[in-house]
Amino acid sequence: MTAVAFHPSEETLAIGYADGAAILVRFSDQLGMELDEPGEGAVTSLAWSADGKHLAIGDEAGRGAIVNVSGS
Repeated sequence: MTAVAFHPSEETLAIGYADGAAILVRFSDQLGMELDEPGEGAVTSLAWSADGKHLAIGDEAGRGAIVNVSGS
C-alpha cells in the first residue's frame, strides 16, 4: 500500500498501491471494487469529497482521476 483514505461517513477504505492500482473496500461485507488499473506510477494521494460521492486519485507519474463512487 502506498496511500489510504477512509470514507468521511461510511466504513469504507480506499487503498492505493505501488503499481498504480486503487481499490475500494467496504468493511461491512468485505466487498472490494477496483477503481483504477495499474498505471505508470505508485498512487501517492487519495482524497474523498466531503459528501463521500467522489474519490480523487493521484499518482507519482502525474496522472489523476476523479471517480464517482455514488452509484449514480
